[in-house]
Amino acid sequence: MLPYVRAVASSLPSLLTPTIFQNALPRDKVQMRADTFAGITVAIVLIPQALAYALFLGLPPVHGLYAAFFGIVGGTLWGSSRHMITGPVGVMSLLTLSALVPFAGSDPSRIIAAAILLAVFVGSTQILFGVLRLGFIMRIVPNAVLTGFTVGAAIVIGVTQLPSLFGFSIARHEFFFGNILDIFHSLTETHLLTFVVGTASIVGLLLLKRLGKGFPGALAVMACATACSFLFSFTERGVAVIGTIPQSWPTLAHIQLRDFLTIGTDTFSLALVGFLSALAIARALAQRTHDHVDTNQELIGQGVANVASGLFGGFPVSGSFSLSALNYESGARTILAGLVAGACIVVAIFALTPLLYYLPHATLAAVIIVSVAGMARWRDIAQLFEVSRTDGIIAALTCTAAFVLQPQDAVLIGVVVALLLFLRTVMMAEVPEVGYHPEWQTLQQRDTHPEVLFFPRALIVRIDYSFVYANAERIVEEVYNRLHEREIRDSERMRVVVCNFSGVNTIDGSGVEALRTLAHDLQRRNIQLAVAYLNNPVQVALERSGLLSHISHLHNIDEIRAYCSRFAKIEAITPTQ
Repeated sequence: MLPYVRAVASSLPSLLTPTIFQNALPRDKVQMRADTFAGITVAIVLIPQALAYALFLGLPPVHGLYAAFFGIVGGTLWGSSRHMITGPVGVMSLLTLSALVPFAGSDPSRIIAAAILLAVFVGSTQILFGVLRLGFIMRIVPNAVLTGFTVGAAIVIGVTQLPSLFGFSIARHEFFFGNILDIFHSLTETHLLTFVVGTASIVGLLLLKRLGKGFPGALAVMACATACSFLFSFTERGVAVIGTIPQSWPTLAHIQLRDFLTIGTDTFSLALVGFLSALAIARALAQRTHDHVDTNQELIGQGVANVASGLFGGFPVSGSFSLSALNYESGARTILAGLVAGACIVVAIFALTPLLYYLPHATLAAVIIVSVAGMARWRDIAQLFEVSRTDGIIAALTCTAAFVLQPQDAVLIGVVVALLLFLRTVMMAEVPEVGYHPEWQTLQQRDTHPEVLFFPRALIVRIDYSFVYANAERIVEEVYNRLHEREIRDSERMRVVVCNFSGVNTIDGSGVEALRTLAHDLQRRNIQLAVAYLNNPVQVALERSGLLSHISHLHNIDEIRAYCSRFAKIEAITPTQ
């Protein structure tokens, strides 16, 4: 415990030091210009998305700009990636929306306060994990869960924007299917002009997207829709617009004591999913740049981004893959690009918000629909099935659960199912019989290498999993099964059993006792037990238990051949079929 405390204390200064003090800024004018251009490009694309996601959560659009600015600055200065762009993203917004459902219909200021408090809780959790160097815990969530949830979230987010696109409103439901039913029943209330504006916005966004990632298509469509709204008096024709944006600074005064528990239950899900998304992006970028990604430092960066976002009026944020990739492809090589993007958002907060009065809700809904369309990649789940059927099942189940249940429940179910399937794989450990490959002079399975030979009256099995409490009984059972099968096949009793431990990295107390029981039982049957290819941790454990002094330890194929031949009382050392 004391070494761990010392390690945590020694790492705190580097973890909590902003990147700007670690010589991460550009050192020449050429790179400075490239970073500045990349930052401006990112801000132009980020601003419309930030406004849209704020409206998606039922918050005034300016809160999206708050989240974008403090998210990007916090993530840039304290994260480990030079190219990561942190801000409002679809997955986190959906989880946040689900957490805010209990506040629907209440005082708008209470909803804002709840979103702020949630961001602070999420960020504090991430910072705590980073400070305590608990980044390894994030490994409990496999990539399949994140893939499935991302696909499901994209569809859920897109569908929830249909009311704004069609010009009607529905009540927010705790479960997604309730929203679908309300949308279906409300289609007859579609407002034609709103639908035309929304559809035209989608078409415009898709057409302008062909001009390249750096082209400000969303900003151009928003400007055009705002101008048309003003010129043709959309508000008088029944088209919903942003209207007056409150300029007062938000506070937590409207939060109630019972709300702390309501929000707290969703904190871990948001902290986990938000960080895993950011970590996946950082690692993907690191493969291009050959940078090192520090998991604990990234936890600090994402935590600071969320705490800062919450304290200054934003909502939970995370890394954005599309914006981070755009940042890199635009020529950014240092954190200056992120800081420039943040400066541009500050300008937008003071200069843009007065111009948003006539911006149609349908246009912002179109921005969200187009931005999440790229997330709904069914082929990713199909590829997982091709690589691993288990991963495919986990991804498909998580995706389905996002529709049927609450989003945070979908993540939890995906993680639990993944752990259960992994545990099942460990518990159902197979112990195949192996034979001697004369050409390679190694031990191989006969079903993949028919040319292998077996030693007379000697059984060699391979254990491919860690020998622990979850599978110790199963492994012993499988050894007996292979022994029984071999004796029936050869019509003679075995004299030697050799367990190949090359695939065993760990053995616990249950494994040691199971192996001891196996050795004693085989000895009563006049069968010698030996172990081969012990890894160092396993060898140390068997030596400390005293078991290794009672069974033979074989180190190479020559020792295995000699051992099998000697105890089986076979004159020739070379095996026969």
